Amino acid sequence: MAIQIIDQDGDDVSVLDYGINEAEVNKAIVNEESIALDLSRVPLEIAVENIDTVGKEEFTQLRRQGFGGSDSSVLVGVNPFSTITDLIASKTRTELSEEERAIGQLASVRKGNDLEPLIIEKATTMLENKIFKPPHMYRFKAYPYLTMNFDGVTDIENKQYVPVEIKFCTYKGEKHYNKFKAMFDESIPKLATGQMPEDISERNISIEERAAHYGIPPYYFTQLQQEMMALNAPFGFIAVLFESDWYVRIFKVWRDLKTQNAIIIQGYKTWQKVEAVKNRNENV
Repeated sequence: MAIQIIDQDGDDVSVLDYGINEAEVNKAIVNEESIALDLSRVPLEIAVENIDTVGKEEFTQLRRQGFGGSDSSVLVGVNPFSTITDLIASKTRTELSEEERAIGQLASVRKGNDLEPLIIEKATTMLENKIFKPPHMYRFKAYPYLTMNFDGVTDIENKQYVPVEIKFCTYKGEKHYNKFKAMFDESIPKLATGQMPEDISERNISIEERAAHYGIPPYYFTQLQQEMMALNAPFGFIAVLFESDWYVRIFKVWRDLKTQNAIIIQGYKTWQKVEAVKNRNENV
């Protein structure tokens, strides 16, 4: 894919070529599969059908029905950009804030959305297993305050669902990853680096240390843990396309029951506060 850079006078001064053409991107979009989960295999129920077909503002409103995977890092206190107070405010707000309206216009967000089918197709090749995108928003039956949207899911030998979180990493965000800890690396001819991560779930260490062990940011570690919990999966993957060299790398992360239990407990406590605020607002 070639990206033009235009100077202030409108002249074309350079072209950056990442080695990916538009035809490949369009092909990936066409090949992207949307397949619903077999609910008999997971502790979930459908909360909203065909969530990807709703508008951006409606999607933001629907996310207020519970805590999704991207909220998990706030719940357990490892999100550097948001607090529990912020989270409660966002779940009890009836109108979209200016910040919420602006998020979808960020270049990094738009790049990630546009490139998601391509990253999924590349990850499918690297894992040698088909990745599909469930179309619905789901809710945990045992913990109805927790919801889940999936970027991608792969079915290992048609027996075990495994989440595949899809990310686009900008130059600025690359400092939060350790590429050398990726299990699969598109820049290496044989794809697999041989880096099988050790299961550290029983260690008495912080979430930040757990995430660093796998080479990924803490806020994506917790998101993947909530996805694993939703699928009863023993591990999960995060597939990242790095803007700096335009290669996809896949990190494998093991299930971490301590982190998952923290999400359940803190999610319950925080949702009680959300409900209390909603009740007060209704009675005003």
